[in-house]
Amino acid sequence: MMIDPATTRVTTSDTSNGVAIAFTTTSDVNEVRARVHNMADMHNRIAGMRAGAETDEGMEHRAMPQGTQGGVGSQGETVPGGEMPGHERMGGKQMPPSSATAEDVPGGARVVLVPADPSLLPALRQDARMRADMMQKGQCPMDTPS
Repeated sequence: MMIDPATTRVTTSDTSNGVAIAFTTTSDVNEVRARVHNMADMHNRIAGMRAGAETDEGMEHRAMPQGTQGGVGSQGETVPGGEMPGHERMGGKQMPPSSATAEDVPGGARVVLVPADPSLLPALRQDARMRADMMQKGQCPMDTPS
């Protein structure tokens, strides 16, 4: 998610079983909230596609070489290549499997990530901090080449 670092602050905090990324703004609070809720929804849709791919041997993107383009389209169709559009990758590294919940906070919203496997909590927290740092600098972690 792209933000304007001049008006929006991105911070992380640990939760008891996950990590939260908060977005607070001095600009349009409703827009930031809508974007954070959308980000959580998208995260969960992609996580659902990934989980389905792990149980469906017919999914082409599971067999494609890493770093190729394609995967599962927004309507669930198979797209030639290896990646899902909007896939949670950054620098060639996937975010640990997790679920996301959006919550409104004063001045914005936060997304709370909880790992599917509790042993991945440290990796998820590290990944979330790295992504938050990039967003605070006005960079989009989804645009980082793999």
